[in-house]
Amino acid sequence: METYQKYAAEFLGTFILVGGGTGAIIGAGLGGDGVL
Repeated sequence: METYQKYAAEFLGTFILVGGGTGAIIGAGLGGDGVL
């Protein structure tokens, strides 16, 4: 695997995890109680 592909995959994976977690937190905050 090329180096840039490794970094791209790592960045993308981290972005998905952080984005998903942040989205879940924001959704819970906007959705009110009982979401999480």
